[in-house]
Amino acid sequence: DGWHTTSIPIRLPCNKVKQAENIAPEFHVEGLHYCKITEVVKSAFEEPAAHTFHHTPYKLFWQPDKTHPPERVITELYTSDAMLEEYEKINSKPPEVPGCNLETVIAAIMLWSDSTHLASFRNAALWPVYLLLRNQSKYTRVKPSSFSAHHLAYIPKLPDQLQDFYTKMFSTSATAAVLTHCKRELMQAMWFFLLNSDFVDAYENGIVIKCLDGILHRVFLWLFTYAADYPEKILLACTKFLGRCPCPRCVINKDKIYKLGTKLDQWVRSKMARETTSTHCEYELFARGKWSECE
Repeated sequence: DGWHTTSIPIRLPCNKVKQAENIAPEFHVEGLHYCKITEVVKSAFEEPAAHTFHHTPYKLFWQPDKTHPPERVITELYTSDAMLEEYEKINSKPPEVPGCNLETVIAAIMLWSDSTHLASFRNAALWPVYLLLRNQSKYTRVKPSSFSAHHLAYIPKLPDQLQDFYTKMFSTSATAAVLTHCKRELMQAMWFFLLNSDFVDAYENGIVIKCLDGILHRVFLWLFTYAADYPEKILLACTKFLGRCPCPRCVINKDKIYKLGTKLDQWVRSKMARETTSTHCEYELFARGKWSECE
């Protein structure tokens, strides 16, 4: 059925203990149930629902009558400039495989995860990750009968054994700050594992899939969106929960949130977007080198 189970290793820090990350104690979080992203996409393109997929992006216009000029309408990802630009990039560069003349298709991947409680009076919970393809219209995807949400993985929780292991290693219990750090490490390590070399190769060179129409296509796997609630965005972006700049996409202070939705807010958000520059990377590497030296 394509499901696999593995463990995710994370490194454990300790307050006032100075050591390099690569020699810090390693704890294995058991119970990551997952499917390979490439296999999920292949299965989706071979299913009967694939006849509703749009393989080629396009611009959509609406003209009420001949007296009015046509107006651009963007209602789906495959009618957006983002997908059109990526499609042009792929088709403008020479094929990675010499002599390959297959039609190229972008698998517009949308990821979605949400921790879910299964019972009202117990602690039973699941943390599923779903994969959807935005080559399909949102009016079709929202129908439960379309089965458009493909189960990709189930993220494990930090087990109770972590405290026992931590106490054995450092002779003290893990603080709330350490546990929060471990949650971030688990999320990052999980995605590092899922976005493996097979996915990177499919992202750069594409994979050949015999689609529902019986024709071979070279499909490129591209991640366009990730839908998650605020706590999970914090884990993904590695920012502080409700910190001075709570948004994972920009650096607007909390005292300016009341301007949300105004024209000035839109302009400020575009000017103050978070950027990954060489300076930021240097600071990050420095922080990773000093990660376990907590004052």
